[in-house]
Amino acid sequence: MQTLEIVLNELFVERAIVAEEIKSYSTHIYKGIQELLVNVPIDMIKHIEFKQKTQTTRAIIHTAEFTPYANIILVAGAWGFKL
Repeated sequence: MQTLEIVLNELFVERAIVAEEIKSYSTHIYKGIQELLVNVPIDMIKHIEFKQKTQTTRAIIHTAEFTPYANIILVAGAWGFKL
């Protein structure tokens, strides 16, 4: 959650994508994401589809987080960085 907070200070996020399994396995993480992304749509997809989407990402931030399904894809346009 700390990493997400820092990224959100620098990036304008249009929408987010999480694995729908997060609701069953990591409820506290999902609630934290909802709190930080108040006005951002959050799409939920199956974990296998989530993993496939990571193949076309522009950047990946790897943390030491081991909570199941705690990954998130942030979608930003070409000018996504805050000025």
